[in-house]
Amino acid sequence: MNKEIMCVLCPNSCHLKIEYDESTKEITSLTGGTCKRAHDFALQEITNPMRTLTFSVLVSGGTLPLISTRSEGQIPLTDISKYVTILKGLQLPAPVLSGDVVFQDDSCKIIATKNVNKHK
Repeated sequence: MNKEIMCVLCPNSCHLKIEYDESTKEITSLTGGTCKRAHDFALQEITNPMRTLTFSVLVSGGTLPLISTRSEGQIPLTDISKYVTILKGLQLPAPVLSGDVVFQDDSCKIIATKNVNKHK
């Protein structure tokens, strides 16, 4: 099987062309990577693609209506829509501080990435 992806591990953003065996997920050919990490990224993309989730969550009673958040680590690409749905349903009471845990389950921790003070 063939797949073309953009590597996002470094600023080079290499355009990778991957040929692999679909049943074994073994890479038979990889072109376009300019660093050693390209192979590991390509393998992850064909076996279990992972992403960092960033999202804005509503804040009530704050100096800003939204707060930026991100997943503390990478989560499976297949789970992104599940966590987006959860975060869409949240409304946090102000104040919220950078680093506060906004949501957590067994697989994922979402943290605030800025401060939103309580509206005076």
